[in-house]
Amino acid sequence: MEIITVPIDPCFKEHQTVYQEWFNYADSDGDDRFTVNDATKFFAFSNLSREDLKQVWAISDSKRQGYLGFNEFVIAMQEVLTHHNQVSGFLQSQ
Repeated sequence: MEIITVPIDPCFKEHQTVYQEWFNYADSDGDDRFTVNDATKFFAFSNLSREDLKQVWAISDSKRQGYLGFNEFVIAMQEVLTHHNQVSGFLQSQ
């Protein structure tokens, strides 16, 4: 399934605290880097396929650093939520 890239949500400021809490939770060693190991554990809750998660990572880690900072983490979260909204919308239309 193709994942659509979305810009950071305009209501980002309103949700920044929630994103920061998730980032802090997901960043297991507190080094402000959301690594592949962190992602594997955290995104297991998303129920996305491994292929979809690889696409989310590729989109979010656009600098190919091997980790995500907070802003890239937000992009990854929005990609995951976009995917869930697409699937939910598809299932509701059936």
